[in-house]
Amino acid sequence: MALTLDQRRDRLRLRLVELEAWRLRARAPVEGWTCDGEPIALGAPWPYREGVRRFAARAQAPVDWPLGETRLRLDAGGESLVTLTYDDGQRESFGLDPYHDEFPLLGA
Repeated sequence: MALTLDQRRDRLRLRLVELEAWRLRARAPVEGWTCDGEPIALGAPWPYREGVRRFAARAQAPVDWPLGETRLRLDAGGESLVTLTYDDGQRESFGLDPYHDEFPLLGA
């Protein structure tokens, strides 16, 4: 008997979770987030859904992580513009959506 479309999707989601174990060596959560200047907990619902919101956090990759293999992965729950600002003032921007949620880093 053939699988339904929902069963196929569930199966693919499970496989993606399994494959992630082959890609990820370590994780470090980015904490200290603010939403429009006010603190917001990691995973908390957005305080407002209307209009444009500005989220910000400061993070540093662990020193023993190879920079060329280190990625910033974000899930903001929609489409966003992500701008990374490094300590030396260099800036880099990316589009964030459900299919583009992982970004290379120019510095730790």
